[in-house]
Amino acid sequence: MIREASLPVDESVLILFERVVLPGGAPAAAAVRGALGEIAVSLSQKLTEMKIAHTVGWLSAGSGAFAGHRVDSEETFQLLLTEILSVSELGGKENTVEGYMKAVHPGNYSNIIYLASVSPENLFLLPPTAKKTVILCADDGAGAAVSGEADLYGVTPENYETALYPLMI
Repeated sequence: MIREASLPVDESVLILFERVVLPGGAPAAAAVRGALGEIAVSLSQKLTEMKIAHTVGWLSAGSGAFAGHRVDSEETFQLLLTEILSVSELGGKENTVEGYMKAVHPGNYSNIIYLASVSPENLFLLPPTAKKTVILCADDGAGAAVSGEADLYGVTPENYETALYPLMI
């Protein structure tokens, strides 16, 4: 007996890992970039342990195009682990939200988590039906205001482990 999903297929979680420094923006400190990578890995690992398939994505350094990586098992998580931890910042004219919306069909994600060091100004581009969570990591932990479209967690490289404990997906 073969079971196939019917359409539309809802994806559960999309993790958008921001690595773009927009014109006029300052690069994030090494500790902030490291913390964001660890947050991405921790979220993906926890979802994998809970057997929740999800996608982790960012803009590619080579092409500037959105690169989404589906994680549906421990094996695919392990393959992606090194890549997530080696992601570095790059200059660009559009952030990951714009790249994602331009490059692929947005899908039917019920949860979108945006990881960045600066507040996004274009969350409104993401599907309105998705629950949006923004995790901003900065040296001072001050999360800039995000419109009422998203839950906001402002963390530092020193406190993100405890500050994100109440995060609900």
